[in-house]
Amino acid sequence: MNVARPRKQSIAAILSGVVVLSCAGSAHALEHEHRFGIGPSYAALKVDDKSTMSTGVGTALHYTYGATDMFDVLAEASWTDVALHQDQDNKDSPRTRPSQVSSLALGAAYVVDVALFTPYLGVMGGGTTLAGGTLDQNVTLASGILAAGVDYRFLKYLSVGLAYRQYMFAARSSTYPSYSLFTAHLEYAFGGPP
Repeated sequence: MNVARPRKQSIAAILSGVVVLSCAGSAHALEHEHRFGIGPSYAALKVDDKSTMSTGVGTALHYTYGATDMFDVLAEASWTDVALHQDQDNKDSPRTRPSQVSSLALGAAYVVDVALFTPYLGVMGGGTTLAGGTLDQNVTLASGILAAGVDYRFLKYLSVGLAYRQYMFAARSSTYPSYSLFTAHLEYAFGGPP
């Protein structure tokens, strides 16, 4: 008996159910709507000379403007503590291990305008600063960011959401090959059509 076949069928059934459920109801992505959100974040930074990921929690803020019913303008800021116990006490510690990561970014997202759930995909650009830990000084890097997320509007002006950001650094990508940020947020919306 092939165990992979029932598993693939189960995954296909779950995905089909999510699509069907998300298509029910009315859409809520609105032109000219402003949305502010805040929430906790979880980050994972890969440092090339370290055997484990540097992980930690922080806070993320965002602003979204509904430029059209299909495209949003995004602005975000995040602050995350990673690897808090990275110290310069040991002379042999590599000088590549930050304890904090902060980022500012701007971008755009395509809104898959579906029902009460509003998924989106986007691209962003900005700057990311690595600080503390064993670094001799702060390191600021230009960042390209892939953005994905989903929001659920439970009241006219309130929604909750989940977001994922994958950062790609323009410089030092061999030292810091991967930085991922996951956030959950509460969002307040205003403006837009009545």
